Amino acid sequence: RRVAQIVRMSGGSPGIAMRLLRRSVPAMAELLAHGLAGKRSPMEVAAELFDLDGDFPGKTASAQRRTQARTILDLGLEVLTDTERVIAGADPAGLAQGDAAGEIASGSLLGGDSIAATSARRAVGESWISAREDLNLNLAPEALVERALSSVLGSR
Repeated sequence: RRVAQIVRMSGGSPGIAMRLLRRSVPAMAELLAHGLAGKRSPMEVAAELFDLDGDFPGKTASAQRRTQARTILDLGLEVLTDTERVIAGADPAGLAQGDAAGEIASGSLLGGDSIAATSARRAVGESWISAREDLNLNLAPEALVERALSSVLGSR
């Protein structure tokens, strides 16, 4: 199952698969699914995401944390995109972030095609995009990830 997940995430590219593994992306996706589904506290998930071991290039510790936050925020946007696809009827097994998207789509406030769920997903997506854009302003990477994850709370 894990190999199939990496193949989907990497689009079949061995080089991308190795980079994803070096950055603990499969573990990140699982944590993001729990956070975006509202199953765990955003602060708890954010802390665990930054505790994961991984190869995050940068000349300084701060630059490495920004690279890690960029990876987390980009992955979260991919998960949210695939969640939209699952809700629209796509098979999660064929999507790069299908495991996480399937969990969010099937058992959370963000799942379903009601007006409330659609509005909540839009608000959460906008928050993630904003956090990703703000990363370029050299704001605290951990705070940006926490802000993005906390957007699920605001959508309730």
